[in-house]
Amino acid sequence: MTHRPIAIFNTPYECAIRVGSLLMYTHPRSLDLQTLVTLDYLLVHSGDAYGPTSLHAAMPHRTAEWAVRRELVKSGLHALVCRRLVDLSYSQEGILYVATENLAPLIRSFTTSYAVGIRDRAKWVTKYVSVPFEELAVLVRKNVTNWGGEFTFEAQSWELSSG
Repeated sequence: MTHRPIAIFNTPYECAIRVGSLLMYTHPRSLDLQTLVTLDYLLVHSGDAYGPTSLHAAMPHRTAEWAVRRELVKSGLHALVCRRLVDLSYSQEGILYVATENLAPLIRSFTTSYAVGIRDRAKWVTKYVSVPFEELAVLVRKNVTNWGGEFTFEAQSWELSSG
């Protein structure tokens, strides 16, 4: 019997580890889906935001990545919520996610160099959490052409919603 390797790259499971790391470092603060999608992008492509070397290669014309990332983040969050590693709440700002006390031990139990890289970048990228949403939108808008096209739609929608 031949065992097939389990694919983890760019799956909801990998995204759950990334988003879980983000929520671990921002605890007890709650974050919405839009913020988590943006922070996840910055975590994976940290070199785009003048941070540590990016975890994933910067592919040119990454226009479809935004839509895929949003769905991956939603799936990753769903897996974390179902296992009571993340709580969700409903507020006037929408649905918010926050780490439970069970999340950090799980995230810290992953010890591969890739998992450590995720945590290192999550810790780095959480500095953007204290930045008002409008300033984060400006950062994205200023760098759309450098990062590829995946933020074009989001930057335009932020411009409409903030103006």
